[in-house]
Amino acid sequence: RSFKASESEQTHRYMLAHQTSMSASLKESEAEHAAAQELIRSTFASQQDGREQLQQERRRAEASQSSLVTSISDLEVEAAEARSLTLSRMQVLEQRAQQQRASLHADA
Repeated sequence: RSFKASESEQTHRYMLAHQTSMSASLKESEAEHAAAQELIRSTFASQQDGREQLQQERRRAEASQSSLVTSISDLEVEAAEARSLTLSRMQVLEQRAQQQRASLHADA
């Protein structure tokens, strides 16, 4: 009888140890799962930040390009106006020169 009781007690202790071990394994697995979820969340947040940063940089680059295109257009308009003024001025100077030649010939 005492052998049976001793065997039963031993089995009970074994079961308790097994249960404690399983409980520890479960807690460890839950901790690993929580860590993996946090890593996923952190990675997702980081990717989101990266996307937002890229979009901001793209918007800045587009604004800068737009500004450059506007500046180039303004310069082209100014150059055309300067050419036009220069041509007008040259025509005025040529007319004066012709008038002076005519008046020189008239005086002669």
